Amino acid sequence: MMAIAEDPQCTKPNVGSFSAKLMPERCQLLDFLQGLKATTLDEALIPAYRRLSLNHTIMKIDVEGAEARAVLGGIKFLELFDVAVIQMELLWFSRKMIDMETVKLFLNEMHRLEYKAYLP
Repeated sequence: MMAIAEDPQCTKPNVGSFSAKLMPERCQLLDFLQGLKATTLDEALIPAYRRLSLNHTIMKIDVEGAEARAVLGGIKFLELFDVAVIQMELLWFSRKMIDMETVKLFLNEMHRLEYKAYLP
């Protein structure tokens, strides 16, 4: 989850590192970001892929240590569609950024779906 702090230039919250880099569009962007609703990959992707009649894809996930949780929110998607590659960092294992129960669940699901980890 992004850290939110008061932004004196806009009287709107400042999200993450957007602060000094945004100029006049700052308030519009912050309004947009605040209006976003959290969802799962299943909720976001299954209807879109069905509507577009897509069956094959690759996936790139970079969510700052929440990759396992993101993938776990997309298990149904991975079961329904041919996702040849899931590219993501696995550093959160070694940095203990995630609880072991989630790690075990993630590894079990990846094994069940026959995904394998490869190191560059």
